[in-house]
Amino acid sequence: MKRDKRLCYLCGRYVLPSDASRDHLVPKSVGGSDSLSNLALAHKDCNAARGVTPVSVMVKRGKPPRRLVLAPA
Repeated sequence: MKRDKRLCYLCGRYVLPSDASRDHLVPKSVGGSDSLSNLALAHKDCNAARGVTPVSVMVKRGKPPRRLVLAPA
């Protein structure tokens, strides 16, 4: 949560600890990992609404996440 400044990467709003979830940028169901670089903070509802749509597909559809904070390389 600290790395993502407690902001949901999908909607950009503040995330309370009780409403926090970790979202896989590349879903595990399509080969994504649990590495820090593949995880981002999201509201539980935002995460559920996104489903298994990869971020790259969201960007191609013209609906990129509001903010995306990746771990330093």
